[in-house]
Amino acid sequence: MSGERLRTELHRIADRAPEIPVPDDLFTRGRRAHTRARVLGAVLAVGCLALLAALVVPLLRPGATPIAGGGATAGVPDRLYGVPDDARRQEVGDTGVRRGAVVLLTDRSRATLVDAYDGSYHPLELPGFLNDTERANGGYLSNPPVALSPDGTRLVWGWVDGDEGGLRIADLSSGRVREVPLSTDEGAGLLVMTVTWSANGRWLAWDGPQIDRWTDDARTGNPSFAGVLAAEDGRSSTVVVGDGGWSGPNGVAVSDDGALVAVSGDTMVRADERYHLTLSDQAEMTGLRFDGDRVVAIVTGRGAGRPTELVELPSGRRLSALPGPLPAELGALDARHLVHLSSGPADSNGPGDPEVRIVDPQRPSQAPVVIKVPDDARPASLALDLMSLDRPTVERPEPSWPWWTGKERPLLDVTGALVLGGLAALLWVRARRRPRTRTAPSPTLTRGRRGR
Repeated sequence: MSGERLRTELHRIADRAPEIPVPDDLFTRGRRAHTRARVLGAVLAVGCLALLAALVVPLLRPGATPIAGGGATAGVPDRLYGVPDDARRQEVGDTGVRRGAVVLLTDRSRATLVDAYDGSYHPLELPGFLNDTERANGGYLSNPPVALSPDGTRLVWGWVDGDEGGLRIADLSSGRVREVPLSTDEGAGLLVMTVTWSANGRWLAWDGPQIDRWTDDARTGNPSFAGVLAAEDGRSSTVVVGDGGWSGPNGVAVSDDGALVAVSGDTMVRADERYHLTLSDQAEMTGLRFDGDRVVAIVTGRGAGRPTELVELPSGRRLSALPGPLPAELGALDARHLVHLSSGPADSNGPGDPEVRIVDPQRPSQAPVVIKVPDDARPASLALDLMSLDRPTVERPEPSWPWWTGKERPLLDVTGALVLGGLAALLWVRARRRPRTRTAPSPTLTRGRRGR
C-alpha cells in the first residue's frame, strides 16, 4: 500500500471514531482520590504504631522484669505517695517486684508494695487478706496483718476463708506463695490479727483469736492465741495468751533466736512464763520488741495530753519519753536507733502530716525526719536492712500508677485490631460512597477531519 493510500485510510478511520467526552473536573477528582489514599495510608500507619506502642511499652515499664546485677541501688524512698483508688491491683507474682522497700496501707488499709530498686508502686491483690473480706468487725482493720521482711525479699499476710485462717508468705524473687494454716490443738481455725518479723528475718510472730463464728457480717473469737513460725521450714508453736476480751494493750514480737513475747490486756507471756502487767487498761501499745534480753514497748495513755513512753515489760518501768503523738514503731536500725511513724507538728488545723523519724531514746528531741508520708496512706512495714544511719533513704521520682496489668493484654490486642480494622473499613466505605458530580461534557475530543 502506497503512502498516499495509507494516509487516506487513516483519515477515513479517524472520521468514523467515537467521540470521547472528558468531564471538566476529571483532574480535580483524580487529585482527591490520590489524597484520600495518602490519608488512609497515614492513618493506618499511625494506628499500627500506636498499637505497637501499647503492646511494647508495658513490657519496658519499671519493675516489669527482674533486676539482677543491673547496678541499681536498692533503698527505701524518702517520700511516699497516696495511691489512687482506681489503680489496678495485682497479685504478688505478677508485679515484677523482686525486692520491696515499703508496704503501704491506704485509707481502706489495702496494701501496696513499693519496689526497692526503682520506687514503682504496685497495689496488691492478696488472696484471703483479712481487710479484703470487708468483714473484720464489720469493717476494715486499722492495722491489718501484713509485713515485709527486713531484707525486702518476702511478704507475709494473714488470710481467712470461712472458719479457717493462717499466714501466706510470698517469695518476691520467685513469686511463689506458701500457705500456712493455723489452728488450735482441737482443730479450730485461728484469725491472725497481727504479724511481725524477727530482726534477722528468720522468724515470724503472730497473734489473734480462735474463730468461733464467721459469717458475712459477724465473727467472734475466744480465747486469744499467739505463736512463732520459722520462715524457712514452717515449724511453729502456739500458746494461749488471754481470754480474748482484748481490753487494754496487745502486741507480739519474736527475737532472733525464735523466742516469743505476747501481750493481751493485763497478761504478758514470754516462753513458759506468764506475767501480770500494771499498765492502765486505757493504754494503747503501738510497739513491742526485744532489746537484747529485755522486752520494751511503746505505750501511750488514752486522752489528750497523755505522754508516749518507752517502757520495760513486765515491770512497766519508764525508760524515756518519745517525740510526736502516738508514734508507731516500725523497727530498729541498731540497739540505739528506732524507726518511728508519728504525726508532724500540730497547727491550727490539727496534727501535722505523718512522718517517719529515726529516734535515739536517749536523745528523743533529736529525731530527724527521713520519710515524708501522705495523709491518705501510711507505711505498715519497711525493709529495715536497706536503711542505715548514714543513708537511711534514697530519692525516687513520683510513681506512674499501674492502671492495667498483663492480664488485659489479649483484650488490648483484640480491641486494637478491631479499632484499626473498623477505621480502615469506614474510610474505604466513605471513599466508595462519595457522590460524584457530573458536569456537561466539554467540547468533544475528536480528531479533526482532514482533507485528502
